Amino acid sequence: MKGFVLVMFALLTQQALAQFEKGDKVLGGSLSFTRVKGRSGPIEETRTDFEFAPGIGFLINANVEFGAEISLLRSINDRTEYKQSGNGFGPALFASRYISINKVLLFRIKGEIFYEWNRGSYTPKLQQGPSAEFETERYGLAISPGLIFFPDTNWGMSLTFGNLYLVKGLAEGSRSTEFGINTGNIALGLSYYFRRSESSD
Repeated sequence: MKGFVLVMFALLTQQALAQFEKGDKVLGGSLSFTRVKGRSGPIEETRTDFEFAPGIGFLINANVEFGAEISLLRSINDRTEYKQSGNGFGPALFASRYISINKVLLFRIKGEIFYEWNRGSYTPKLQQGPSAEFETERYGLAISPGLIFFPDTNWGMSLTFGNLYLVKGLAEGSRSTEFGINTGNIALGLSYYFRRSESSD
């Protein structure tokens, strides 16, 4: 209990780390994990995605950041009738709005426009047959909430949980549209903040 009180006192009395200025720059990346399970009649499906997304951002004022990312993807889709796995990549442009909670903690709303290209293999499960190659493209919008903790002036650790998405897909001539809320997504990130105030000193 004493240790907890000392930590809280330190957080409340230190300088405000979770504050930005126009011209600050951000270099970082995130690792995300998504698992979505569904069932439609006799068909069961479990989709698992892994993503690594390095990126760079620029603060246009104290509360708004614009930036770009490159995503490296690994996906596994396990359905009753087949199993599908693949790798992909794609660029994204994003904008983030920051809301200060206290001196070391920020709430973030992040919106992004993204494109993904995937290639992998398709293996039937209900009947014997050879595996087949496939290619897919996806593009869309996503909005996700998150928190950023600053243990230091320049380092920020982020946690993003869930998103609201609108995605259009292209696969071998067919098109699909998905809209919904994904509660199975968790992303952990680490970023370095180049403070304008430090470079001007």
